[in-house]
Amino acid sequence: MRIKDLRLFALLVAALCALLAPALLHPSLSLANFGDLYSYHWPLRHLVAARLQEGGLPAWNPYVFSGLPLLANPQACLFYPPSALFQVLPVSWAFTLNALFHLALAAFGMQLLMRRAGSDGAGAALLAAAFAFSPMLLYRIPQGIPTQLAVLAWTPWCWLGLRAGRPWLLGGAWALQFLAGHPQYGLVNAVGLLLYALLDPPRLRTFAAGAAVALPLALVQLFPTAEFLSASNRVGWASGSAGAYSLPPSALASLALPSLAGTPLDGSFAGWPSEFFEFHAAVAGPALVLLALAGLAVRRAPFGAAPWLLLPVGVFFALGGKNPLLPLSGLPLLGLLRVPARFVLLVFWGLLLASAAGWALLRRRRWLPRVLRAGIVLLVLVELVPLSARFLRAEDAWGWMGPRPEFTAKLGGRPWRFASTPEVANPNKAVFYRAMNASGYDAFYLRRYSDYLGRGGEGSSLDASRVLAVRPEALPWRRLSVIWRLDPTGLSGMPGAMPLGRSGGTPAVTWMLSPERWRLHGETPAAGTLVFAMPAYPGWRAFVDGKPAPIGLSEGLFQSVQVPAGPWTADFRFRSTLFPLFACVSAAAAALWLAAARRSLA
Repeated sequence: MRIKDLRLFALLVAALCALLAPALLHPSLSLANFGDLYSYHWPLRHLVAARLQEGGLPAWNPYVFSGLPLLANPQACLFYPPSALFQVLPVSWAFTLNALFHLALAAFGMQLLMRRAGSDGAGAALLAAAFAFSPMLLYRIPQGIPTQLAVLAWTPWCWLGLRAGRPWLLGGAWALQFLAGHPQYGLVNAVGLLLYALLDPPRLRTFAAGAAVALPLALVQLFPTAEFLSASNRVGWASGSAGAYSLPPSALASLALPSLAGTPLDGSFAGWPSEFFEFHAAVAGPALVLLALAGLAVRRAPFGAAPWLLLPVGVFFALGGKNPLLPLSGLPLLGLLRVPARFVLLVFWGLLLASAAGWALLRRRRWLPRVLRAGIVLLVLVELVPLSARFLRAEDAWGWMGPRPEFTAKLGGRPWRFASTPEVANPNKAVFYRAMNASGYDAFYLRRYSDYLGRGGEGSSLDASRVLAVRPEALPWRRLSVIWRLDPTGLSGMPGAMPLGRSGGTPAVTWMLSPERWRLHGETPAAGTLVFAMPAYPGWRAFVDGKPAPIGLSEGLFQSVQVPAGPWTADFRFRSTLFPLFACVSAAAAALWLAAARRSLA
């Protein structure tokens, strides 16, 4: 890379800074979004940061869904190095700096990839800007899903590692892409990389070696996530859930003509905002599409036939449930996914790679003035930047995230639960108050929990990502120790709730020593069964009067142990399955990776 390239990259970063101002300059402000940042990612990152600052490993989250794994949730980003921003900075500012870092990372990776593919400095800068300023990346900010932006930013780095034949770079980028928190886009990118490798068999060795490098690096997150996913509501769900957010064929027009769909900013888009961001973010613009078509005339294109293979494959999978040839629920991995439309990344990426061939064709036409090539660069930017810039503004998040002291006084840190009704927009805000909500919102949650509440549908509202209480007074909620109902009018008491710990008709005194450690104390006239109303999950261990005790399953959901007659103390502790082993493997792999990278770059 030359000095000129670095200067062009610096200009790109300066333009990105301008787009993200004033949130970048004011730590108290947040980048405006349609809600997911506030209702999901903000509470999650806050909880992880708080647990780490307390000196504990954030393995369990008792504050939503009556309890579910936290370390195993990939969107907690516990092992992703840039997440360190959230340990030392205000959360709102950390999200802004996180966005800037990943946009710059995406631009730099694309610039390096294009230079490796033979583009000149202007062509590499053009496609770096086309990627970093594309709605495919920038729409993730108003959508409120920072993990998607982080994962997408590593895409060109994975392709750079494969093209350069450097397994250490491919494996490292691949592992970071997974650790960044949104595995689906990583899977889509892996499909694209495999297709590229299949067209050039020698690259298959790099692909396989890169996978061998990535696996141990990401194992500390990979195994807990796989374990959680296998016990989640995504296993065995209806094909309609797997096919949700299937790409409408008409949305493909957004690749060249994004304005046809309208926008949720002014209400001109007919669907939900989430549908807009999933269906209409793959925008290349007319100039890039024409440049890609010009690449068809290049015999020895930088990426060969790969771009034109990515397009049909991406469309095929993105159509999801709208594709009669694709039985989503019956396919490995795809049946676990919820948004087939994300495969449109392959279409968008294919157009970018084809544009590199189109730019190479223009370079060979010596009669084409430089000023005309500069005009093409300007046209691409003029098409793309305003599309995303109108979504990027700063706002005060106080309306969403401001505290409610009366709520804290009644529920904060207490060993009982409340339940949110469907009208409450942010059930996960319970995390801020250290209050335990039996409702919640997450990408997936425990299958046992949905089975328990869905049995007969009594008082529950369940879908692929939400659990809400329609009638908190119903028996299942009372057995979950729900003593408060939260609706837009405030908190109201729910009589008849059972205690969190109970042995027969005798309640147990319950202490939460930490989210992963609970102590129950009681006295019973005869030996019996203690029911602890915390969802059973691999990794929980029980001790009765200091001695290990086997954990049973009560009512298909809760943990239970046998207690003796008289006074007793039961301790429940949680640690992610085999975590020390996988942490050591990943740490050793990271040390070896750093050594290999240093030797390669020396």
